[in-house]
Parts: sequence; C-alpha cells; structure tokens
Amino acid sequence: MKAYQVMGLLTALLAAPVCSTGSKVPPTGVDAPLLVQLPPPAPPPPPAPPAPPGALPWSTSPIVHPAPRYPGISIYRGEHGRVRLLIQVQADGTPARIRVEASSGYRLLDRAASDAIRQWRFPVDGGRYPGQPWYARLPVSFDANADMLDRPDFWGPDYPNPHYVRAATPFPFADVRSAYEAMVSRYGRKADGNMVAYPIRDTKRVPLELWLFLDLDSVHAIALHFVRGGTLPAPSVAMSAFCNDGVAMCESRMSELLNGPPFAREHYANRTLFGPGDGMIGNSVR
Repeated sequence: MKAYQVMGLLTALLAAPVCSTGSKVPPTGVDAPLLVQLPPPAPPPPPAPPAPPGALPWSTSPIVHPAPRYPGISIYRGEHGRVRLLIQVQADGTPARIRVEASSGYRLLDRAASDAIRQWRFPVDGGRYPGQPWYARLPVSFDANADMLDRPDFWGPDYPNPHYVRAATPFPFADVRSAYEAMVSRYGRKADGNMVAYPIRDTKRVPLELWLFLDLDSVHAIALHFVRGGTLPAPSVAMSAFCNDGVAMCESRMSELLNGPPFAREHYANRTLFGPGDGMIGNSVR
C-alpha cells in the first residue's frame, strides 16, 4: 500500500488573563497570521517491492498528484469523512470520468476530492491493454481532529464560552479581498490558505478582535470579524461577515457562523493508494 499524507497547521495562542481593572487597553498589534493549508505533495515514495507471482504487470501509480484542499468552510463546520472515488483513466493517463462510489456525507468534501483527482495524471497506457481506458478506485480521507475544533479559552481564561451574536454594525469593508488586504497593509503579514486568522490583542495579550478568512482563493471566500464584548458575568462576542457569493448566502450560513471560530491544530487529507479493493481494477468495472 502506498500512502500520501498532507498536513496543515492552525495554532491559536492562549490569551493572557484580563486586566484586573477591567479597563480597555488599546490594541498594539496582531499575531502572525495563522493558517490551515495543504503544502505541496510529499516526495514520491520509494520504489515498490517486486510484484508477487500472478500480479498484474502494469503501473497504476499517478505520476502527477496535487493534494486535495480541505475547504475552509468545512474546517469551520468541523466536517470530516472519507470519500471513495471510481476513476476511469484514459489511455493517455488523464482521468475521463470520476464517480463518487461512497460519499463522505458532505458535498464540499466530495467535490474537493473529485476536483483534485481531475488534475492527476497516470502512466500512459497504464491499463492491461494499450490504447484502452482502465479504472481505478481511490479513497480520500479528510480528518479534522474534533477535540481541537473548539478553543473556549481563546478569549481569555475568565471569558470562557462566550455567546456569539450578530454585530449591530455592518461589515466594515466592501468585500473579502479588501478586508484581507487591509489586514496585510496594517500589519505587514501576508498568508494564503483555506483558513487564515489575524488575532488582535492588547498589551496584556488579551484578545480583543479576530479576523478570520476562509477559502481566500475561491469565489466562495468568506471574511469574519469577531469583537469581544459583553461583561464578565455574561461574556459575548459580536460577529459580522461578508460572503463573496452574496448576502443571501451569508444569511443562510449565519446560524452556523454564529457557532464561533474553531481553532483546529491539525487537519489531514490522506490519500491511500491503493489498499485492498482499491487501485487499478481492470479495463471494465463491475
């Protein structure tokens, strides 16, 4: 079995205690952008051992295999699962048809897996019969560490589990990109990924605001602005949002966005090539 694993990392720093006087301290800076993104694929694995007697002689391992992207909104929602794809590969090594044989249970994850496989390239004439298409099965697993998707201590140890509410004021920028560029211009730190966060803290390291950007390179990009508020007996965080695909889409997502930001430490998109029942399965599929 051959395995490819890609990992992205999002680390949220613990906040310092709230100033005992209760007075607000002007923000003095922003932490380095935190991001969850999928790095370039790992180097090719070492050559496989000799095939056992009776094994088929062709090579089915992809020669170009960009990693699937874990959608930022899926990370925010805590979506994870395993997709199994059936791929028809043409004689020239390009995927001709991709069918979801077993869904992850989430449309975005199924689509992310299929979109990545469309960019793959397999060996020319990798099937049994030269010049003929062949089939392969491929599992793609998106695994979010559920224990790390919630960090109730982010806003401070005396501000646990705040209630998230809609901000009374509208989102302060015209679109997602202008909000992101404003953060880059203000703090001089640029990052791209499927989740990017700018936590803004005071001189005591107490978080006052959080800017969170999801799927920046997508037409479905979302910008979220969280502002700490309320009182210690009743902590709250006000949230405003802007969705590139329209106000109606933002409204439809509002209930889930008001669940608050996750702070996942690790996310994986695993591709296992080719386990029992996977891989090249012949020039026809049953």
